Amino acid sequence: MVLWSIAVKNFKDLAKNYLLLFFLILIPLMQIYLISDISQNAAQGGIDLQEGFVELITLTSGSSDLLQTFTAGILVQFLLITSMIAGATIVAEREQNTMMRIYAAPVSKIKMLTGILLGHSATVLMITSIIIVSSFKLFDVSWGDSWINTMIVTLMGVFVGTAMSFLISAIFNNPKIAGGIMSIVVIGMTFMSGGLIQTDKLDTVSKFTINKWIAESYITLAQGGGLQDIIMNLTIIALIGTVLILTASFLYRREDLYE
Repeated sequence: MVLWSIAVKNFKDLAKNYLLLFFLILIPLMQIYLISDISQNAAQGGIDLQEGFVELITLTSGSSDLLQTFTAGILVQFLLITSMIAGATIVAEREQNTMMRIYAAPVSKIKMLTGILLGHSATVLMITSIIIVSSFKLFDVSWGDSWINTMIVTLMGVFVGTAMSFLISAIFNNPKIAGGIMSIVVIGMTFMSGGLIQTDKLDTVSKFTINKWIAESYITLAQGGGLQDIIMNLTIIALIGTVLILTASFLYRREDLYE
């Protein structure tokens, strides 16, 4: 089946880059470790603490709440970064005519895009799941009472992240430019969402970022909430992802994939 072959190929292409996968998992876990250590020490000392660009001021709410808030922000950031890397590979494949060489027979635009989407989504899901389980085992980060609910939020995050990378990859033809733009977008949304900076000044602008709706869902589940408490978040994420997918599909013409 051509669709499955495309999905498997894209998954293997990303998964075989062991060094990249290692750092995509290691770096967020190191950040979570630092936040865990800082929050625990600050809470025990009973004083305010500033560490780099992250301002820890909500010590009275408990180090576990603080750890969960920052962990959710870090997870979403790297979920999107992984999605962006996957998107950059799409641009590189188009530039090198990889797909055209592998599949001599005509392949419809829908099958091609769906196969690439499934392969890249599987890679992003794998990395995100490893970070979630590792943070739970190593740093006792809570992800809620139901792993099923956590997985639903993760799947929605992977969907919208991959959709965003597809849109950007459909706009740009140069992989370096696409990668640069994607990085700027992720960093910008991470900052505007307030995911790594605890302040009320970004409440309004954060609503226009993908990070806010995903991270807020994780935090709500960690605080004992259920799916009924994050229905609005999931609906917004689904709508954003659908719009991005439809827009990218429109921009991807058949000849673009084989030029």
